[in-house]
Amino acid sequence: MSVFLSGKRQKEFGIRKVLGATVQQIITLHIGHFFKMALLANIIVLPFTFWLINEWLSGFAYKAEPGGTAFLVIGSTLFLLVIASAGYSAWKSGRMNPVDVIKME
Repeated sequence: MSVFLSGKRQKEFGIRKVLGATVQQIITLHIGHFFKMALLANIIVLPFTFWLINEWLSGFAYKAEPGGTAFLVIGSTLFLLVIASAGYSAWKSGRMNPVDVIKME
């Protein structure tokens, strides 16, 4: 999805570069969009997942308590993947020549 949206926004990135934006600013803008989506997904899904795991584990004789560290590891891994994938595609788009991008149409 990051590569697709980066391709769709190449013209916007080109215009931003012509107006003086740096590659770092373009990367931050692109990552911020996906970071917000991942944060919203975590806020929605993690409480439901915690409840579902507690319900499932309550049926066992030897119950293990799910800790917050597992959810923290999952969330941080998700954010690292978002930064890596969105950052790479934004970096590729940001490094392109803005004249070629704007002239494409």
